Amino acid sequence: DVVITDGAFNAMLTNGGTNTDSILREIQTKLVPYTFGTAEVVAQPYSMIIYETGSFFKPHRDTLRGKHHFGTLVITLPVQGNSTGGTFVLSHTSASDPENPKTIAQYSPAIEESKYHAFFTDVFHHVEPVTSGYRVALTYHLWAVPKSRGQLCNATAGPC
Repeated sequence: DVVITDGAFNAMLTNGGTNTDSILREIQTKLVPYTFGTAEVVAQPYSMIIYETGSFFKPHRDTLRGKHHFGTLVITLPVQGNSTGGTFVLSHTSASDPENPKTIAQYSPAIEESKYHAFFTDVFHHVEPVTSGYRVALTYHLWAVPKSRGQLCNATAGPC
């Protein structure tokens, strides 16, 4: 898998452990399964982004931040009111056609639910313009930290 998308964040709040543990376990299972037993997946808080009407985010890929950094986690939060637009689009290029990314997933936020998306840093992603209301997202850097260093990777310690 290159991406986990439309994960039911609300369901993670009530199913199997804390929401963070459940989400990180799914990310490890689907994106970096070869790390089981040797590393732990850690989500390092990065930013909260609030998109207003007219706001958008241009297509880009995330920068690797260190040896064990492999991806990004985006949690889209519910907002009150009638928000429209702000579709989150993920795309990927192939070696044979690097100039034409192909859409692999897209998500239009619904006001009554939260969703999460986890993907490798080489996945292009963007947010289309919000046409009314707001879109709110929390972003995290994803690290596969060797178990002996797991406690060192957190919001205050910096890169792993």
